Amino acid sequence: STQSTWESTDTMFCRTCNADDDEPPLEMVYEAGKWSKFQPMKPDPDRHTFDDIKFFYANIIDYVRVVMCVIAGFTICWDMPFLSAVIIMAQTLLDWVDGPVARAYGQCTIFGSGVDWVADVQAELLHTAWWATLDRTWLPLKLICTTIELACAIFDFASTRALHYPKLPKKCRGFQLILNYCMPESSYSHIGTITWLLYPVWVLTMCLSMSWGTDVSTLTWLFMRVVLFVTFIPAVAYIWCEAAFLTFIIQRWQEPGKLRSGKKKEEETVQLVEQQTPCLPTQAQVAAGEAKSKIENTCPTGGLFLPLCTALSTRPKCL
Repeated sequence: STQSTWESTDTMFCRTCNADDDEPPLEMVYEAGKWSKFQPMKPDPDRHTFDDIKFFYANIIDYVRVVMCVIAGFTICWDMPFLSAVIIMAQTLLDWVDGPVARAYGQCTIFGSGVDWVADVQAELLHTAWWATLDRTWLPLKLICTTIELACAIFDFASTRALHYPKLPKKCRGFQLILNYCMPESSYSHIGTITWLLYPVWVLTMCLSMSWGTDVSTLTWLFMRVVLFVTFIPAVAYIWCEAAFLTFIIQRWQEPGKLRSGKKKEEETVQLVEQQTPCLPTQAQVAAGEAKSKIENTCPTGGLFLPLCTALSTRPKCL
């Protein structure tokens, strides 16, 4: 058997689940502002486990992206800036592939979305860590960009996991105006895709420029300056788009409220089961009936001393 342990702020409990058991595992349900135990009535055949989806093609691509980020971390430490930039940019381009692959093979999963976000967060943290080792002048601005990316990852995946993902309206206004051009109706446009690609190009070019300094040819120096100039506005637009989408997700946030307590929900579930289940005797009632029949058949004086026989036959064993 496999033993799992959950711990919440005010509750800790363990459960043991056997692979051969038909009984569904104990779960934690968030309701009424707290986590509570919940026992499903029966296993859900529509649920996918990790063993079912771990080798989906899109998930394998994201596993590779995670490993590439780890390798890039080593190459940054080994002072190999160009190779580091190539690896990070390559894993970013793979992020462009995993979604179409998942849709083509019907392998879109919430788990895959989570692994995808892990790789995205890794890349963003690599950008910031690399930048911090080279120059701290503009590091606070880079930390703001990283904070926006991390917040988007957390709230976007939380919305995905809750199965209540908000859809952008046809027309956004105010600070969210840029979403009309980058993400119309929750789908990346060509403008959005370009800004998404050019943001890491600008960051990595900045890191290369700071790593190499003046130890490059004049042509290479000029080329990097042109790239920085061309990609700066799209990079800013990408961060604006991410921040605008983050505010939209937060504005449309939904979660279980305090309309019903966990105990009341449990009582309602029991009443519903009783209504849908035929009235059958419990095991205790069956055992009591069998014991009464046995007493009636063995009591020598019939019904006159039946209460006495019943009391003697059910006395505690210690007496």
